[in-house]
Amino acid sequence: MTVRKRALALSAVTVLCAAAPVGFQDPQDPKEEDKTKLELQMKEVNSTLRTLRRSVGDEEKLAESLKLTRRLQVLFTESRAEKPMMLAEIPEGEQAKFLVDYQKMMVKVSKDLLDLEMALLEGDVEKASELRKPVNNWKRDGHKQFK
Repeated sequence: MTVRKRALALSAVTVLCAAAPVGFQDPQDPKEEDKTKLELQMKEVNSTLRTLRRSVGDEEKLAESLKLTRRLQVLFTESRAEKPMMLAEIPEGEQAKFLVDYQKMMVKVSKDLLDLEMALLEGDVEKASELRKPVNNWKRDGHKQFK
């Protein structure tokens, strides 16, 4: 390839790279700034849960698991005060019950996290691993009912 053709090819690649968007976003996925506080909190919950799943059974990562568990407790406590987006789709007469059910589920999650914290404080990684398992169901069950 001649120097001229190589320079032309390099220029074309440079132009294409510069014109390409930095990140692709699903058109149905709202931008970060358009998301509700609850959506942002749940995004952090998902990330924190993923990290916790990897650390909770490892004795060397007890401190990390404890920190992650406490962060989840804060997120769920704050989320209890929020209103799920699905609330707008619920008939007006059923909204109060829907909110109570949502808050009750969030309290249940918080109680489970306290049990997990206790196991971690006691250094019982086997028990902590078992207590983490219901955590996997929170997202599925909660989204089925409240998202």
